[in-house]
Amino acid sequence: QQLGLNGRRKLRLVCKTLRRCVDQNTRHLTATSRPDFDVEALIQRLPNLERITADQANVKIRVVATIVEEEEEDDYSDYEDEDEEMDSGEDDEDEDDEDEDDDEEMVGGDVAIARLAIYDQQEGEHADPPLAKIFIAAQSCKTLIALKLTGDVPLVTIRPHHWPNLKELDVSSTEMLDTAPVLALLMLTSLEKLNLHGYQVPAYGIALIRPGDLPLLKEIDLGGGGRGGNEFLGDDEGLKAMQGLVNLKSLEVARLRCKWPPKAVALIQGDSWPNMRVLEINFGRQAKDLAENLGTALQGVAELPNLEVLSLVWSELISSDIAKVTRQPGCFPKLRQLDMLGNKLSSYSEEAIAGLKRIKQLEFLNLMCCEIQGDGFSELQPGDLCHLTKLLLGNNASLAQQGCAA
Repeated sequence: QQLGLNGRRKLRLVCKTLRRCVDQNTRHLTATSRPDFDVEALIQRLPNLERITADQANVKIRVVATIVEEEEEDDYSDYEDEDEEMDSGEDDEDEDDEDEDDDEEMVGGDVAIARLAIYDQQEGEHADPPLAKIFIAAQSCKTLIALKLTGDVPLVTIRPHHWPNLKELDVSSTEMLDTAPVLALLMLTSLEKLNLHGYQVPAYGIALIRPGDLPLLKEIDLGGGGRGGNEFLGDDEGLKAMQGLVNLKSLEVARLRCKWPPKAVALIQGDSWPNMRVLEINFGRQAKDLAENLGTALQGVAELPNLEVLSLVWSELISSDIAKVTRQPGCFPKLRQLDMLGNKLSSYSEEAIAGLKRIKQLEFLNLMCCEIQGDGFSELQPGDLCHLTKLLLGNNASLAQQGCAA
């Protein structure tokens, strides 16, 4: 249930009555906790908790929209005393009694909060929440199905008996310096979604994935910040990591925004991920690979039978690569969306366009920042790309000059 309250006085009431409201009905806890707030103890009081979300954001105290919908920005510093009174457990029973009628008037009697949010009140100061303590405390929640901790957490403390029903785990921005955290993650056999976005994940850790590991995993995110994301340096590391990933046969969504070497991408075959629907991957030529045709490395990707969305942004693909991968019969049988942002199609643009029009069912195509030439569109004839509903061509200087002719 949601507690829909407005105004400063009602927020004060929420703070005073929070202890009464948080009970066995609570399902979702969101906390960017103050150092003096005992989140671990709170977790232990919630026997049916299903979702925990916490991060290291340094923001003013506020209550998420599912609990309080604020009509205007207020300074909540006046209510720090009420929060501290709640945190320490020293409730003023007389004041609670005075507010009891107001409580019933506003929310209609008993309240069961299904989502709880606690945010850091220390504006302008660095006060990291005790994510490690929250992570360890959460290990006692056998009912947990989703856990999101944005910050460094001790993954190595995971044991096979923890979280038998956990389906979603987001530990983005957790630094992994060795293989131990990856080995710990492999114990969570019920996982369906895994987010490792942020810090670089060691390639030799991903390489530990064996056939049968994480049998229910449908979605994985190994992306990082910036254009390149996480980088697996060198052919050997990239090959080992991809060998581990292709063992995850149940994958449907893979966000692998890393600079993969072409030889690693070539390991992907049509039967590697039979259920793959969304694939985000980027790679590029090293100096020694300038003569290598990246279209050859992508031929296996083009054979994925259920692929609907493909992102190849900033992958240094050239027109001949596109022609090479689309020349094979039956390529991309179900592809509807293709993102080619930031590739290099300046030479022989007509060769790239001729290849792209072979993807008959394409609905979305992004060619922004691809240095594409206007004469490339001379390859298009009536009926080509007949399902295309969105075409992005921004930031192509040559095309802007030749726009009318194109």
